[in-house]
Amino acid sequence: MYSDTKIIFLDIDGVLNSTGLYVSRKELGILTKRIIIDNKYNQFKDDIDIVSLGLLKYIVRKTGAKIVISSAWRVGKTKEIFIEGFEWLGWKDFPIIDMTIVTTKFNDMRGDEVNEWLERHPDIKNYIILDDSSDFYSYQNLYKTDARTGLVYADAENIIRLLGEVTKDESEEDVYCE
Repeated sequence: MYSDTKIIFLDIDGVLNSTGLYVSRKELGILTKRIIIDNKYNQFKDDIDIVSLGLLKYIVRKTGAKIVISSAWRVGKTKEIFIEGFEWLGWKDFPIIDMTIVTTKFNDMRGDEVNEWLERHPDIKNYIILDDSSDFYSYQNLYKTDARTGLVYADAENIIRLLGEVTKDESEEDVYCE
């Protein structure tokens, strides 16, 4: 079903947000109080760094990868909530195809949840786990971000190289700062 598909197992905290984001918001006085929130997308607005999200979209565009949510954010949410939440932030057609299962065993690592997903999709060979945590196995393709910064441009370039680029856009040279 997904034989040639590249997969990104996506964590959110420490990847699409960071300690730096929360410190900056606190210093600027723009932290929100969850108690008064009634919009189901406010978690996306408040806890997603738009720069990191744009870099994830850049990775997806350059590699053709699809997303499997492995983050704790998946608990109590559906794929549709992620699609709608990321659309609300400006990413139309967010390429989520699935979420890993949530294990109930005390000693399970998220690496076990990724393994379970890969066992159900044995044709997947090209994947990366994008996470700031280390609860994965050494043989798994973990790309670990720094929770202090989240996903940054250097990470994006490394991930594109690891997954393999499918699109080359010559006009991009004009976009970047020298």
